[in-house]
Amino acid sequence: MKKKEEKKQINKKWKGLKARIQSFLASADQNELHQFRVQVKKLKALLVMLQSDKKNHKLLKDFKPVKQIFREAGDIRNAYVNLQLSEQYHLQSPDFAKHQQQIMEQGTIAFKTNSFKHIKKLKRTHTRINHDIHQLDNKSIRQFYQDNLFDIEAFLQNIVFDEQLHDCRKKVKLLMYNQKLAGKVLPRKLRLNTDYLNQLQDSIGQWHDNALAMDLFKPDENRNKAVLNKLRKNGRKLRQEIIDLSENFKAKVTAPVVKETKHKDKAQTDHEKQ
Repeated sequence: MKKKEEKKQINKKWKGLKARIQSFLASADQNELHQFRVQVKKLKALLVMLQSDKKNHKLLKDFKPVKQIFREAGDIRNAYVNLQLSEQYHLQSPDFAKHQQQIMEQGTIAFKTNSFKHIKKLKRTHTRINHDIHQLDNKSIRQFYQDNLFDIEAFLQNIVFDEQLHDCRKKVKLLMYNQKLAGKVLPRKLRLNTDYLNQLQDSIGQWHDNALAMDLFKPDENRNKAVLNKLRKNGRKLRQEIIDLSENFKAKVTAPVVKETKHKDKAQTDHEKQ
């Protein structure tokens, strides 16, 4: 991969990241905050891949100031998600809702108060990363994908339904975020079926959200027995869904994607031949 292309991708992602944080600072829109965090994850995913070559060993260290902003945004976002979950499942705890609302509001005020520092950190970090970046050779990209696919496959063969599964999802998304760029240099056997990967990571994400919802209700299990039973049932369903998706991971993840339009064109051609 050319250094020019690396910088182009970093600059593009940085532009999106800055636009999202500025929009949140102006509007306090939770979706903008969420998209800011998504952009941070995508940028970090690229840096993780680039740092797979020791020449780029400084990149994640350079990125630390952005991770600090990311965590502050995460505290606000987590409180918002907890409020959404409590409303969705009718959690009977006014104190909990009040506390989460306070975390969200106070966190937003603090985030806006520090906006100048945050923007300055982003600009300084961007400059530092562009200075420290080196070209990542194609062999390193292929090795990066091979190593992560091996780790994912090894875990899915003996799935553990705890935070390790959430970490596995991060590895899946790491490959997905970089696929468009890396796909240009990957051999056919490493050209991934992103539709399948997206289905897998989405199911794991739903399982994780379900587990978080259960944690909200467990402190008062007697009062929330009916909701907890519903969540447990949904959790079992999602577990089985993940297990089914995980079977023959290697074959599924490298299976060619059949585009619907091509399928329709072929069907039309077959029909015309009859």
